[in-house]
Amino acid sequence: VDPDDALLEAIYRDLFLRELKLLGEEDRFFPTGGAANYSLLYLILRIGVEFGPASVLDIGAGQSSLLWAMLQRRGLVGEVLTLENDPEWGERIAAQVMHEVLVTPLAVRQVGKRAVTTYDWAAVRAGRRFDVILCDGPRGTPFHSRGGVLAMLEDLPRDFALILDDAERDGEQDTVGAIHARLQADGVD
Repeated sequence: VDPDDALLEAIYRDLFLRELKLLGEEDRFFPTGGAANYSLLYLILRIGVEFGPASVLDIGAGQSSLLWAMLQRRGLVGEVLTLENDPEWGERIAAQVMHEVLVTPLAVRQVGKRAVTTYDWAAVRAGRRFDVILCDGPRGTPFHSRGGVLAMLEDLPRDFALILDDAERDGEQDTVGAIHARLQADGVD
């Protein structure tokens, strides 16, 4: 672990805890291992508090799902949909939140010009549009990791946030490049 990253995470932890306290909430989060870290949790919290999105797509159930649920319970965000591929994990998270946790198995699907292992995006979309899309699933791959999220770039609202966790990894960098190219081609600033 880069010492600068560890120092920044400590700062984000303090900021996150301060914001939770201002909301009157306890820290019940466990940002360890593969879970959302404090910098991601702080970003989610700020988006909820500052922008109050009407609809959120949370890809990959876990700590982020619990935080979106808390923000929804407080009336700071509207509809939340969590997407998960592991039925047992999805059930475990669903038992802790009030919003829908959609479990859909991973399959190889065509997204743009690539075949990627991803979710059933038609089931996710089902007439919905999302102001915020947080992509922290499925597990990362060496190339074009989490590239399925490109399927959600159709019919975006005018103002939206798209967060790709673990963006420093090579596989996610491929996806970041593809997202950027797609948005540029669509004239999205």
